[in-house]
Amino acid sequence: MAYAVRLMQYWGRSEGADILSMRRSEWHDLVGHEGKPVAFDVRSTPMRGVSDVASVIGTIAHEFTAVAARVSIYRDDPKDAPNRINVDNYRVWTDLSGHPKLPNMIEAASTSYNENMKTFIQDNVFLVKEKPGPDHWMATLPSSIYVVLKNT
Repeated sequence: MAYAVRLMQYWGRSEGADILSMRRSEWHDLVGHEGKPVAFDVRSTPMRGVSDVASVIGTIAHEFTAVAARVSIYRDDPKDAPNRINVDNYRVWTDLSGHPKLPNMIEAASTSYNENMKTFIQDNVFLVKEKPGPDHWMATLPSSIYVVLKNT
């Protein structure tokens, strides 16, 4: 199994965020390909640690493009009452070769775009935790999210 330690370390430092990788086959089993929003169980992913912090209400993959998607994890965190619904967002690079900064990241990480790197990028999707935005704390679950979760 290919792995690119230097790239992952550099990328995490440059983003100031955790970068997680997930086997592409596992992503497709959970989410599928480009398309409509889909709910899935976060406990079967590298993001499962979020369920240790608070009760997970649901996890949705959405906003698909040819190279990326977004995952939103909705949690119930009573200590944040009255805005106890928290959302954690992850940018998912489903095709890292389409990342505009990939050549610069490879160079800055003192590594190369060799067969190991190509295999690593081809075999995985990459999840970048986004910093909390103004919608991180909510009083209620958005109705559009409720509909997706209800229909799963």
